[in-house]
Amino acid sequence: MNSLIEKIGDLLSAGISVALIGPTNSGKTQLVTNELIPLLREKGKNVCYWTDSNHPVEIKDADIVIIDEAETLADQVHLEQVHSEEKPYYPKSYLARVKRWHELYRNIPQPSLYIITRNAEDVSHLVQTLATTDWDRPVTAIQWKLNH
Repeated sequence: MNSLIEKIGDLLSAGISVALIGPTNSGKTQLVTNELIPLLREKGKNVCYWTDSNHPVEIKDADIVIIDEAETLADQVHLEQVHSEEKPYYPKSYLARVKRWHELYRNIPQPSLYIITRNAEDVSHLVQTLATTDWDRPVTAIQWKLNH
């Protein structure tokens, strides 16, 4: 069993939410669906998995909620500074959508795993600075690397 999966599973089982942050197409979703969810279910946890924030599913019977393609704006200022050639970094329509997603996240009482994607060069900044989400949830931020 992957030690990263065990760590995330232990945190979630202890009621601690986690942000798993890594680059696009690096295997985060595969890791979660093929290893983490089966591990949590073996431990007797009822897991609710959202493929993305546009398709939430019922969570009332879940012990743990996993949200793939979650989004935070906690690093927006950093991203706008580092990628100043991209103006605006986030279009207004996307920001409005993200604010709606945050309202959904805010109403989830269960410990949750938020799978967040960033450009490879932006991952470590978010991991180092994210302790509480935009929706006021304390999280343990964990960096996903390709070699996990």
